[in-house]
Amino acid sequence: GQEKCKCFQEEEYYRPFFLMRSILVEHCFNSYALLIGIMSNDIMKRNSDVLYDAKKQYHVRQPHPFFLCYSGDTRPSSFLVKTCQRVIRRNCDGHDISLLLHEATFDDDERGKKEAIQRRHSTVSEALDIADQVGAKACLLTHFSNRYHKLPPGIESLRLLCPPWLVDQQCCNSETIKSEVAPRSCYEANSHGLYVGFAVDGMIVPLTRSAMQALPILALCVKDILSEPLKLE
Repeated sequence: GQEKCKCFQEEEYYRPFFLMRSILVEHCFNSYALLIGIMSNDIMKRNSDVLYDAKKQYHVRQPHPFFLCYSGDTRPSSFLVKTCQRVIRRNCDGHDISLLLHEATFDDDERGKKEAIQRRHSTVSEALDIADQVGAKACLLTHFSNRYHKLPPGIESLRLLCPPWLVDQQCCNSETIKSEVAPRSCYEANSHGLYVGFAVDGMIVPLTRSAMQALPILALCVKDILSEPLKLE
């Protein structure tokens, strides 16, 4: 009985979230986005910089918290942008949103833009604009309309920004990746300058810096999977 009590107490004090804010957004009544700050030991280790301390003459590890913002269903929200900027500045100045998970229900054609306004949703480019405004390092687009059998056509033509070290890996030497993924230094490939990916059902993405940088490669895998015809056995 005492052992169970001890384990329960240890689990009770596991508190990885040091920040949590609900943010009112523009959709139906009582619609909210969510901003979470995560600072568990595992997250901190995986999102840290190794710096040289000249005074002590050895390398030290500087951990970073992970900030996740989930938009929920919404039109592009200036209140969401301002709240994210204010909360992060107050709680952890010098850091950015690590990952913005933003809905991109409609494409950016005339029909998509019109319906996004009517139904209070966002288009692909509007979601990326919000990611740019909040200073997100990565953006995972989700909640695509079921009118698109695969992905919104605008996403198909979006060139993805990727760090050179990831593009140069031997496992990433296919012609598809070379043609559709641009190095980090190529700003013309992605004017927003952030790592973009697409979410699908059942996807699990680790909350680490390396995983955020790998989102463009993962996005290409998603596109390939969705392009394959469904085979029923």
